[in-house]
Amino acid sequence: MTLQSLRDGTPPDGLRSPSARCARRFAALASLGDGIEMLPLELGEDFGEEPVRTRLVKGRGKLLLTTAALYQKRIAAIRQSLPTLPIITVGEDTPPDTLACDRLMADAADSFEIGATDPEHPSFLHFTSGTTGLPKGALHVHAAAAAHYATARSVF
Repeated sequence: MTLQSLRDGTPPDGLRSPSARCARRFAALASLGDGIEMLPLELGEDFGEEPVRTRLVKGRGKLLLTTAALYQKRIAAIRQSLPTLPIITVGEDTPPDTLACDRLMADAADSFEIGATDPEHPSFLHFTSGTTGLPKGALHVHAAAAAHYATARSVF
């Protein structure tokens, strides 16, 4: 499987990415460019296996992009409960049952045409903390993502 082959079929409707800085930025650009929504997973030290698995399942992810270190720390223990989820890892050490991002990028086409999106097209999905029950998802559209970006630029 290559990144290009993922593009050739029906694009996945969700890209899930535990947030290491490089993986998160790559995932954001790839998901926005492919017109799919992204679920950034902020995995603090207090996140155990079940909260991570719950967000991946409830978010209906079709692809997970993470670093090899975060895979080992947060995903490896729950991998068996996500058997059909393709996992791409960024970094030198590619864990078993994952795809190496560097290898996929080397096999990908040199150019890619970004598909058209609508301001109301889904962009990213955030979950509540889940401290008072099951986490709830909030889907943001492209117009909201643009507004978040404009606000961040004016504040920072």
